[in-house]
Amino acid sequence: MLLDQTVRYAASLGHDVTVICGRQGYVAGAIGEPPAVRIARVPSFPFSRNPLIRLLSWGSFLVLAAGRLLLAGRSDIVVTMTTPPGLSIAAALLKPLLGAKLWIWEMDVYPDVVIATGGLSAGSWVTRLLRGMFTWSRRRADGIIALGECMKSRLADSGIPAARIHIAQNWAEDHRHEEFLAPISPLLRLLYSGNLGMAHEVDTIEALLQNLAGESRIQFLFAGGGAARPSLEQRTANLPNVTFQAYGDNRTFEENLRSCHLGLVTLRSGCEGTVVPSKVYSLMSAGRPILFIGPASATPALLVREHHCGWHFDPGQASEISRFLLSLLDHPHQAAEAGAASRRAFEQHFNRSRGTARVMAILASAPC
Repeated sequence: MLLDQTVRYAASLGHDVTVICGRQGYVAGAIGEPPAVRIARVPSFPFSRNPLIRLLSWGSFLVLAAGRLLLAGRSDIVVTMTTPPGLSIAAALLKPLLGAKLWIWEMDVYPDVVIATGGLSAGSWVTRLLRGMFTWSRRRADGIIALGECMKSRLADSGIPAARIHIAQNWAEDHRHEEFLAPISPLLRLLYSGNLGMAHEVDTIEALLQNLAGESRIQFLFAGGGAARPSLEQRTANLPNVTFQAYGDNRTFEENLRSCHLGLVTLRSGCEGTVVPSKVYSLMSAGRPILFIGPASATPALLVREHHCGWHFDPGQASEISRFLLSLLDHPHQAAEAGAASRRAFEQHFNRSRGTARVMAILASAPC
């Protein structure tokens, strides 16, 4: 969605844009008419959860996309995404032949996110090799777009010059409803919407659910999926105030945002700067306050403190969060105030027009 909206904005400014993607990738899930850009689809092995087939899919796309990039003709700027991992490495290898400025739009920092979630050992030779390859490509880039201060700090700590790292936080569509927040009476409803993966803090969530299992006035809805969700669902299946729901369509997403009082966002310790949970911006758009469980240096915690749009707790503070939620039932005005602040932050910084303009302003800063 973010890429689709950015290239639409770039085209509206008169830029000549080519998008290289897979057979089932870009535009297939876009809303509305296709953008006024060239879309070059390359064949590759179908994506699969099987690790070997996934590597074949990624590898075949990288090779064929690199070939298509060489055939695309001269460009002023080449922007690589981080899905699949390694696009920046392929582009950096081709940079002498392209004659273009290379920018990396970091959505997930590899291999750091895999290390932080236990997929790779920090000291293994494979990790050292991958880290060296990704660092080399970042040093070859003319600029890097990071999603927040925590991501910029992580990249700078890896040896990337800070002057080349530019922050462009994500944004969301406008999910404003007629009323910012339904009254917290007699129920307080919390929503976790989207992916619950290995980078998210799950143990604290489980402890929180167990602490409040007998409190019928506080209801939890988990809508989405993710690698960490099945075990959480299994361990809390008998709790009467917890509901699990599969990914739904846009209408279901809107209904969930409308019916919740608080949005739950989490991040595992050690994952700060490897990813930035995008659900933060949808909650801001809907005028919902944020309850963030994660490291204090992570971008959601910084947003909560800067805009007074919610509350932050460290991982492991399940008892403190339980007491806070119970107190919120007696002080509903606090949620209303935080929800209004969340919406103001969205309007001032994180709507579509400001987000796309932010990215384009960064790319325009590169002399061609």
